[in-house]
Amino acid sequence: MLESYRQWVSGIDLPVILMLGIFIVAGRLLVLLFEKLRLPSIVGLLVAGAILGSSGLGLINNRDIEALSFLSHLALAFVALSLGLEFRATTIRSLGAGISVLIIFECFLTFSLITAGVWLVTGSLPFGLAAGAVGAASAPTGPLAIVSEFKARGPLTSAMLAITGFDDAISIVIFSFASTLAVSLYARNIGYVPEGGDGAETSLIHQLVLEPLLEIGLAVLIGVLLGYLYRLLTRKINDGHILFLWIMGMMFLAEGLSFVFHYSLILCNMIMGVVIINQISSAQAAKLLRALEFLMPIIFVLFFVFAGAQLDVRLIPSIGLAGLVYTVCRMVGKWLGATSGAGIAKLSPNIRKYSWAGLLSQVGVGLGLALVLIDKLRPLGSEAVAMGRQVLVIVTATSIIFEVIAPILTKRVLLRAGEIHLGPDGKLLVEEDSDDEDDD
Repeated sequence: MLESYRQWVSGIDLPVILMLGIFIVAGRLLVLLFEKLRLPSIVGLLVAGAILGSSGLGLINNRDIEALSFLSHLALAFVALSLGLEFRATTIRSLGAGISVLIIFECFLTFSLITAGVWLVTGSLPFGLAAGAVGAASAPTGPLAIVSEFKARGPLTSAMLAITGFDDAISIVIFSFASTLAVSLYARNIGYVPEGGDGAETSLIHQLVLEPLLEIGLAVLIGVLLGYLYRLLTRKINDGHILFLWIMGMMFLAEGLSFVFHYSLILCNMIMGVVIINQISSAQAAKLLRALEFLMPIIFVLFFVFAGAQLDVRLIPSIGLAGLVYTVCRMVGKWLGATSGAGIAKLSPNIRKYSWAGLLSQVGVGLGLALVLIDKLRPLGSEAVAMGRQVLVIVTATSIIFEVIAPILTKRVLLRAGEIHLGPDGKLLVEEDSDDEDDD
């Protein structure tokens, strides 16, 4: 019966627009269910995708995944652009060099520990590098949810949110090098020779050094050029919808050019966002950000359902020790890197003790980087893609754990730091105080 169903489903060729509609409806239904269970909505979207994919109903097959691969690129472009739009020059200067030391320490230590740990238990250096490249990134979803819900305010809150943003910037650079190294080592292990190679040594130098540098350099250059082009074209525009239309054009140009020149789409869009936000007026920035907020929810619904559709639940038991090591190394890397980095930079005691709690979420950028990794491995064949999918399974499975742990820890450390104020009944004192002031 099950086999007959799978054969019948595999013969169905759904239009892309129909699949997008199914993604949105199924995603929202699962989100409503998970909200009633008091579980993160992102988990509901991932489960919806898993139900639709090969692990569940099989409505989304490998052909459909390739047809919908643009979703991951589009979502990552939005994430990177939004991240860049947060990096005002005044904000960067206000953070100081100390925060930069903390971020660099925790990113590189997390990457190193995951790489070494996964390599040790699997015996595969490319697999370890791939897992480390993806695992170094953090997502602001956990801390943002707590800050918004409990109206947290204070130095630790500001530092925590800033750290998660800059963490992604460093992680993207690490990913550009480490993922290229992982792909190159895997290719050499299977005897794959890229077209146009002039010899083993030349190819090795090109793939491990020149290719990542070229990828990063092109991403920065094109991001800067598109950012200044946006400023030139919108200098006298005050309509938020037109500003949004222009930035969409720049974003699609960045994405299209990334396929032609093979540079980092994420880094390019982030740099473009940084250039734009520091060139336009505050009034234009406010209108642009409001316009972007309307489109972000649908992009993220499609992205997380699509990520879930690529998740092969049957592989989860196989991650076993590798998944456990990944989880432990990532937590230790974030904790030890943040505390030691803050200590070296002589940051405040609260930031030194508690900032690491806001770095555990990984579900947004981590999943996106895992999908990019799969795309980079695709030319090497099905076994290489299988390795990439195993990294995706580890990231997805552990993301669910981190999305539950991160908000709990964030709330606890912000309470200890005195930046969340609750009454004996657990309700916000800030809200009560504001009501009293209004009554007066």
